[in-house]
Amino acid sequence: MLNALPYEIVLLLAESLPTDRDVSALTRTTRAFYDLLVTYLYKRNMRSKYPALFWCCRNGLMTPVKPEDKDGFLCHPKEIQDYLSSDDESLPELGDTLFDVREAERSEGTRDYQAVVKLLLDHGANPNNTTTGSPSWISPLMVAARCGNLETAKILLEHGASPSLHYAAYTNGYGSTLDEWQSPLKMACYLDSPEREPMIDLLLQYGAEINLENEVGETLLFAFIDGKFDDSIDLIRELRKRGAVVNYLNINYDTPLHLCQSSEAMVKVLLESGGQVDVPNSIGHTPLFYHDDVPAMKQILAHGADLNVCDYIKYRPVTNFISSGNYDAVKLLLNHGADPNYDLLYGETNLHVAAMNGHADILELLLENGAHLGIVADDGSTVWDVAKDKECREVLARWERGENEENHLSDRKDTDAIDEISDGPDDSPEY
Repeated sequence: MLNALPYEIVLLLAESLPTDRDVSALTRTTRAFYDLLVTYLYKRNMRSKYPALFWCCRNGLMTPVKPEDKDGFLCHPKEIQDYLSSDDESLPELGDTLFDVREAERSEGTRDYQAVVKLLLDHGANPNNTTTGSPSWISPLMVAARCGNLETAKILLEHGASPSLHYAAYTNGYGSTLDEWQSPLKMACYLDSPEREPMIDLLLQYGAEINLENEVGETLLFAFIDGKFDDSIDLIRELRKRGAVVNYLNINYDTPLHLCQSSEAMVKVLLESGGQVDVPNSIGHTPLFYHDDVPAMKQILAHGADLNVCDYIKYRPVTNFISSGNYDAVKLLLNHGADPNYDLLYGETNLHVAAMNGHADILELLLENGAHLGIVADDGSTVWDVAKDKECREVLARWERGENEENHLSDRKDTDAIDEISDGPDDSPEY
């Protein structure tokens, strides 16, 4: 009965269906419908949000085209050639929209989609095409790079795809800003080894800039120092080997070592690669100010980090950690020779900072390491005056009593010694 429908009715039915998948399902109902709708489906796809060029770049040699293909995409080179040879006015729309980047499942019986990509490019498809309407601003080369399709990436590059494009991203629907950037090279870095290395090398061979900055002056190396990937350490080494600058400064004069707060291993690889430990950023902070993990701090100290460097408000690293309440970091720096009595702005001391922030444990640690309790700030305030926390005041009271007792005993011992020297022992011989 379906076969008896006029072709015009069938085409109207297909046109009314909401998705390509629905049309694909209709083509599978009868052989006659398939012959009628196969070309229509392809034309419809090229006008859609997800054109074949992006899909082929994503899949490369991965996914077979079968009658039951769940995506309903047609990628037969002959059908494409027939369409491209037509006078259809929609041809300039070829590849004018984007396809989301998703890993395709690998399977047996693959079809050569690279031939399709080449065919589309040979007939004028734009290898650098990006359009509004996609939340990701992705180019075909980025799709191929992210999915590890090396041969497809080569075809795109040979046809003029730029390996160095980076794109504005929509921000809350108000125009575009450079809050984030992506590039084919960054997409390649998401691949697992060993697919990653040849893709990176290919893009660099075609002119990708490994030290390309984003809107805040950060390069590719900054993007992967958080250690979120299992092989982030290996990736950093690969990027360094290929010319990534380890001491690159962003707009705040931070280096990757400033911003790397992920793991001891990441700090180690940056230091081994030549990361400098005493580079001050725009507020005078060196990397030591930011690393509150003791094993990482030990590595930075072992590479000669200066304990006495001051920021713009005369804070040293030890004062910074006193303020934040990091007991272990303060203890480590004191053990390495940090001065507990260093004068801050307006005559305050580290004891003032600990007391003001209510860190009783650090207050006691400083006193145990020789901090002077009686120092008065420029405004006349003592540590007692700024200590509002009950535990801090208890520590101060205990130490004040202890100091008074110690001073009393010390005075008594000195007097006894003087008397003993002056008077001599009772049994001293007479001359």
